[in-house]
Amino acid sequence: MKKRARRDSSHQWRGRRRILLGALGAAGLLVLGRSFQLQALEGEKWARYAAEQQQTRGPLPARRGAIYDRDGVPLALTSESFSIAVAPRELTDPRATAARLTMALGLPPRLARRATNRRRRWVVLPGRFSAAQRARLAGTRGIHFERKLDRVYPQGELAREVLGLVSRDARPLGGIEQEMDSVLRGRAGWSVLRRDPRGQALPAGSLPIVPPTDGADVYLSIDLDLQEIAEVALGHAIDSTGASGGDLLLADPRTGELLAAVSRRPGGARGLAAFNETYEPGSTLKPFFVATLLARGEVSLRETVYAEDGEWRAPGGRLIRDVTPHGALSVGDALRVSSNIGLVKLSPRLEPREQFTALRDLGFGAPTGVEYPAEAAGRLARPQRWSSLSPGSLAMGTR
Repeated sequence: MKKRARRDSSHQWRGRRRILLGALGAAGLLVLGRSFQLQALEGEKWARYAAEQQQTRGPLPARRGAIYDRDGVPLALTSESFSIAVAPRELTDPRATAARLTMALGLPPRLARRATNRRRRWVVLPGRFSAAQRARLAGTRGIHFERKLDRVYPQGELAREVLGLVSRDARPLGGIEQEMDSVLRGRAGWSVLRRDPRGQALPAGSLPIVPPTDGADVYLSIDLDLQEIAEVALGHAIDSTGASGGDLLLADPRTGELLAAVSRRPGGARGLAAFNETYEPGSTLKPFFVATLLARGEVSLRETVYAEDGEWRAPGGRLIRDVTPHGALSVGDALRVSSNIGLVKLSPRLEPREQFTALRDLGFGAPTGVEYPAEAAGRLARPQRWSSLSPGSLAMGTR
């Protein structure tokens, strides 16, 4: 009986050993199969995942182009500065590096020693530093730099309506900054940043891959001296007349170039309202009406028109007045003294279609194409929508 019991026990152990060896063999085959799958069949995919985990792209901002006046006086510039960080565990000689930080950046020795303490992993130094200060530390192991670009306006608030602004997140806000953004902004580059297994950026700097392309500079037709004169003159005119606002444009009549442009509105609203708000042209429209009559041979400057001594009720009952009463005037004098009555009397000599065509061809009701965002085109209704009063209103420039 004992012999048989021993044989049974031995047989059981051999069976268990075969099962264990079989399980180990199967596990080994599974491991080998999985390894083959990961390395041979899916190796490229997992290598890509690993690369994405270990690195990421970081933007390299481009320097925004400058804006100058017609004589090269800077109106908007991009200031370059650097933030500096220390990775103490990368330093070969912390004490020497601390001394170098003190000499190159003017840091207090105590702060420099703390920044290079190897018990710390990453230390960002307070403040911004110049390119010259950066150059003094270039090539120092464990010292890392980040380029910072800020928009500055050397002339302060002068010509700010013309220039516009750039926000802290580099978005252009109005003016030339917005209109010429595609020229000024350049093209950002990018670099590769290393990351740890948790996805956090490693303090080992970055590797530039695509360098940024800086923006181009822009030269305006604006003359800074005339711009300053225009702003002072408009401010004085508003104060002396009690007006709520005003606009002043100064142009070269030979070329049409704008030499100065300024607008003021209640509440200090920024922007050139002269470009992006519609307004009634008033008597400035009268020369265009007379020019149309002359071009069509409907009148001569010597022809006489009676100005009714300053007050006249037109056919249809509309009362027309002049600021200064006049009697008989030549057409040239009626234009010179801005006689509403004289010019309204001449308005029937043009058909509404002819008057509309002339004003449209002279650019009324259409944008001029000035390089400024959101220019208002103005309104010039088609003759089909005119009333019986419209021809006379357009002749004198008022509603």
